Formats: sequence, C-alpha cells, structure tokens
Amino acid sequence: MSAKLARLMTLMSPTFPTGGFGYSFGLEAAYNKSALTSANDLKNWITGLINFGTIRNDLIIVAEAWRASEDSEALQVIEQNALSLIASHSRLNEQYNIGKSFTEAVFDAYGVSLPHMPSPVTLPVAVGAIASSFNIPLTDTLIAYGHNSINGFIQAALRLAPVGQRAGVNILGTLEQELNTLCNEAVNMTLDDLITSSLIADTLSMNHETLPSRTFLS
Repeated sequence: MSAKLARLMTLMSPTFPTGGFGYSFGLEAAYNKSALTSANDLKNWITGLINFGTIRNDLIIVAEAWRASEDSEALQVIEQNALSLIASHSRLNEQYNIGKSFTEAVFDAYGVSLPHMPSPVTLPVAVGAIASSFNIPLTDTLIAYGHNSINGFIQAALRLAPVGQRAGVNILGTLEQELNTLCNEAVNMTLDDLITSSLIADTLSMNHETLPSRTFLS
C-alpha cells in the first residue's frame, strides 16, 4: 500500500503538470469582476463547485475513467461527457493542455503506455485511467484529485492577492469533510449523476479570454 500511496502522491504533486501554476480555473475573471474579494468568497466559491460544479463532476469523471481504463469505447464516451461540461474555450484549452502534459509526464517517468486512452484527453479522464493502471485504489485517487483541485483554486487566489496563506490553509482544512463525503459518494456515481449548477463560475470563465491583461491562461 505504501508504494501505491507514494505513486499517487507523485502523480498529484506540484512537480507534476496538473495546472496549479498556469491556470486560475476562472478565478482571475472573478477577481477582476470583484466577485472574489475575500477568503469567505473563495470558500463559498469552492464549496459551490464541490456540491454543484466542476469539482463534483470531475470526480465522477475520474471514477468512471478509473473503472473503464481498459475499454477504449467507454473511455471515449466518458471523454465526450467531460467535454460537454466545459463552458468556455479557455477552459477547453486548459483541460487539453494539462491532460496532454500530465499523460506525457507519466509516460516519460514510468515508461507506460495506455493504448485505450483518448487523444487528446482531458485531465480527469487521464488521471482516472492512469491511476487504475497503477492499481491505485479509487477512493484514494478521488481524494487526492479533489484535494489537488481545491489547492489549485487556493494557490491561484494567493497569487491574485485577495487571500493570504493562513486563510488558504484554513479553507483547505475546513473543506476536508465536504471533500471526503463527496469522494465516498462519487465511488458509486455514474455519468447519469453529472450535473452543473454553477452559472456564475461558468460565465466568468467565459470572460477570462477578454480580460485586458491576464496573469493566468484561464
């Protein structure tokens, strides 16, 4: 188990290209529109995405890809569902760029190949299929992916300045239970459980590419 845990921590570490540095996941547009001005705003934003938006949906996609890692046709269907949930062009580029970087890094580091993987591939599909190929337990994979997603939002907010490091740590800690609950539920979820009710987040993500100046790519 310790070897699998170490592998999972490597896959989800900042060293791996999982998007935490170059992408704000829509937060930069929110900051520019004054929709993100405090730690409480950030916590509410992330909580909404856990319950109704991209974090919830990504975990479902990860779980489905984990179960279908050796089925090309099923992975393609899962990939199409993942694409259908992406609301903006910049988010599409983000997902494809990170998915490509992530899979290439895995292949280079471990010498593995996944012939069933869609190409191009979004990050949650890639993570689910790759974790399964390494026999990493699904629940652990979901928790690590979800934690990495939340931390990505926090790191972006730290660079945008409305949230300090201590507040960021507090948000990460207080959202642990909600994340654990969702991950335990996502183990048994399917594509039929995909929903989205994060209109503000999606709309602001669309606005990102028209910002007069940008720190992040999305």
